[in-house]
Amino acid sequence: MVAQTMAQNILDGLQLRVQHVRSLLDHSQNVEAPVALLDVQESLRASVALRDYLSRVCKLLWTDAFDNRIDDYENAGHLCLSCFDAALKTFAAVSERAKLVVARSHPDDARLRFEEDFAVFEQAVNQVAQSRKDFAERWPWVRSELLEKSLAEHGQRKSVKRLFDELRHRNRQVS
Repeated sequence: MVAQTMAQNILDGLQLRVQHVRSLLDHSQNVEAPVALLDVQESLRASVALRDYLSRVCKLLWTDAFDNRIDDYENAGHLCLSCFDAALKTFAAVSERAKLVVARSHPDDARLRFEEDFAVFEQAVNQVAQSRKDFAERWPWVRSELLEKSLAEHGQRKSVKRLFDELRHRNRQVS
């Protein structure tokens, strides 16, 4: 249950960061205004920070998974995938706004700094997309084929009462 709360906390923390990034994308602002380029550059940098946050919290979630501190792996996994999806949607909005703003005329030095920030941003987007794919492939999802294989290898299902009785019987023999 502790890790489940952590997974929800991760989602909540990501949503706060996504709101911050999106707040920098003021669509009512004239794209030719010099401050528009500054806001977009800030959103690019905040997006890179969002990537870093996702990377750190995924490591925490994996640590909890390896330490068997997660009650519901399915839910925790889906929450983490939701975080990746929210980040990727935010990155798409940032990219769209950035391309619109930079298409307008801005001083060359500002454009050069923008292009450097945009290159780092694109790298972050690719890393998050790859991390999402890796997470989805490696997370210990409940898979019906694995359950069926396990049942086939270990025989028929046993009722909880039958398992309890067997354990109780074994304990009596040891005592």
